Amino acid sequence: MRIYVGDKDVNLVPAHYYTYEISYQVDRVLGFFDMYDELYWNVNGAGDFDIDKIQVTMHLPHEAKITQFNAYTGIPGSQGNNYISEHINDGI
Repeated sequence: MRIYVGDKDVNLVPAHYYTYEISYQVDRVLGFFDMYDELYWNVNGAGDFDIDKIQVTMHLPHEAKITQFNAYTGIPGSQGNNYISEHINDGI
C-alpha cells in the first residue's frame, strides 16, 4: 500500500520542515507460533526520503500481555536502536 500526502500540484521548498499526521489501521501483522505470538510491523515502510522523527501510538486489547519487546530503526534489515519506548496502560 502507498500513502500519498500533500498536494501533487505543490512543490515543497527544500530545507524546510513539514509535518504530516497519518492515522491508519493494520492487519496481517500477527504471527502465531507454538511458543509465542508476534506482532511484526514496519511502521514507515521503505521510502526514498529522509524522515527525521516518527511517533507511533499502538492500542492493544486490554487483555494483551507483552512478554518481550524488540524494535529497530534504520533501513530495512537494520537493527539500530535509536528509539524510546513507553508502555502506558490507558484502560482501553
